[in-house]
Amino acid sequence: MAEKIKLLIIDDNENECKTFKNIFDAKGYLTLVAHNSQEAIRSVTETQPDIILPDLVIKGDKNAIEIFKDVKKLSPGSRRF
Repeated sequence: MAEKIKLLIIDDNENECKTFKNIFDAKGYLTLVAHNSQEAIRSVTETQPDIILPDLVIKGDKNAIEIFKDVKKLSPGSRRF
């Protein structure tokens, strides 16, 4: 059996995360969720997702571009975006 593609959703809206997780899980992805930049960085470091889908603006936190910059520092060769 082929390994599932790991998809990380970064969004502070829990309802939207649940909706997208259900959709992607039904399509056969292994869907991970992070609700803030700290969770996102931890998830990227620990699970190395194949695809990252961020919300552009996370209230009271870093935006998608800032999170991508942090991920690139931790994993300079990353091609996940």
